Amino acid sequence: MKGLNRQSSLDAFQELALKERQRLEEVWQRVADGSLDLVVLKFSAGVLALAVEADADTVEVRYEDAGAFDDSGLVRAGAVAPWSTLIGESFGWGWVATNQQGYQDCILLSFGGLQPSVMLIAAASSLRIYGVKELTSGTVPSSDKG
Repeated sequence: MKGLNRQSSLDAFQELALKERQRLEEVWQRVADGSLDLVVLKFSAGVLALAVEADADTVEVRYEDAGAFDDSGLVRAGAVAPWSTLIGESFGWGWVATNQQGYQDCILLSFGGLQPSVMLIAAASSLRIYGVKELTSGTVPSSDKG
């Protein structure tokens, strides 16, 4: 298996999910050498830290108790998209995605429900953050015949 231990990232999501109704309180990030290498999501019980592993362009997720969180060297990012619309929303689900070469380079997160809200991808030794939106609100036709 290339990259990081997928189960440890999934365990971090589960650790937070076991604490009931954890709402996103703040988002912090760190930019080093022009690259976003760390995003920290703060909840009342703890934090999820999403860090890029530059050598393999993979992303790792860690859980820490709230008391252990140290924001030195980080800047607040909760006022900017996509985080600004998610502050106050409860954590829903976390997914780990693996590319065709076996690298864990994508994380999906949901807030306030099951549908993914945010996608973080490790690329070029940096985290890229994308808001996720459903493209259609209707049903798929049962036939393509007019």
